Amino acid sequence: MGTGAFLRYFCYEASGLGNNTYSVCKKQGIRGTDCAIWVKEGLSVATVLGMLLFLMLIACLACLAIFLILNKKSVPVERQGVVKEVLNKDAFVVQFDDARPTIVRFHGISVASESEMLDDKIFEFLNDEVRGGRVLVKPKRVSIGDVIIGEIHSLTGEYFNETLVRRGYARWMPSEAADDRELAEAQKAAKLEQLGVWNPAVRQLLVGKLRDDYEENSPSEEGAEAPRSEEREDYSVFADPDLNPETN
Repeated sequence: MGTGAFLRYFCYEASGLGNNTYSVCKKQGIRGTDCAIWVKEGLSVATVLGMLLFLMLIACLACLAIFLILNKKSVPVERQGVVKEVLNKDAFVVQFDDARPTIVRFHGISVASESEMLDDKIFEFLNDEVRGGRVLVKPKRVSIGDVIIGEIHSLTGEYFNETLVRRGYARWMPSEAADDRELAEAQKAAKLEQLGVWNPAVRQLLVGKLRDDYEENSPSEEGAEAPRSEEREDYSVFADPDLNPETN
């Protein structure tokens, strides 16, 4: 009743060949009382090993939970502030009443690309209607550089994310805000009225720009891709002590 026999027993069990435990004893040349003792010892060891594996699993899950808690960025509560500066078509510096200046970006929308020639109208709207005014920010998540991504509302109730989509200055992003019916309805109306990015002339400008960009790249060049729409910028460069949410 050595270690080799014991290991062979587990091999039989693991492979499904040991459905009848005492048939394993027979194959190992173990009979009578010795077989019962051998099986009992094997089950005892298996129980101990199972408990050890279970405890190791619990310890790993606990470590993972602690790691996630320590690395999770908390989403700030909604609060009011003044829009101090327009950084880009979808980014602002907001001076909150209870915090330092913070970069805030629109959630659930993608503003028109430069190729669609709407930048002047977008900046005119942002500078006239948003900059300098008090807003209510409803955060959805915190991005790189402690940038808050959320809904931006005026204190009179205007939902600026929706306004941009309704005027055709931006597109609703279902992948980011699938449950936002206001954005969905705003885009539906903008499409129907062919406003902004949905205007055939604007769409033709984008198609022409994409065609020109494609022709500038050799189709035979391995790994060449068609140009994509303008992507959001990484605003982590603004992440200095004066432009971050309070960390204390």
